[in-house]
Amino acid sequence: MKTMKTMKNKLLLVFFILLTLNPIFSQNQPQHNKIVVGYYAQWAIYSRDYNVLDIEADKLTHLMYAFYDATYDASNETAKIESLDPYADYDHNESGLHAWDASVKGNIGDLKLLKEQFPHLKVLISVGGWTKSQNFPAIAASQNAR
Repeated sequence: MKTMKTMKNKLLLVFFILLTLNPIFSQNQPQHNKIVVGYYAQWAIYSRDYNVLDIEADKLTHLMYAFYDATYDASNETAKIESLDPYADYDHNESGLHAWDASVKGNIGDLKLLKEQFPHLKVLISVGGWTKSQNFPAIAASQNAR
């Protein structure tokens, strides 16, 4: 009986600690129940010098990363997405937070760091866009490509 009481006290203590720490863990996310979507274009690193880690992710619930190209191979009815700017996506190290020999740096590496800092954030890749949507009909028509 004494061990049950001790166990209950320990569980209450753990619950109390977690309850008190909850604001600390949740302060990196929006304090509302709305869906707030941000949009980040891969080329923002150039003329705007606006980098992924400049994004105020504590205000967002979702982040759209633009753009990837949807390619389609009619010979085997397969589709894949490809980077439109491999340097911006995988190679640059504006943040200085990636090792020189890291396999992924660039915006994708910084998005990984952003996601680690703001685990609530859902990051989605935008495919197509104004000039890269021509393969969508063929992809949609092919069960294999979809």
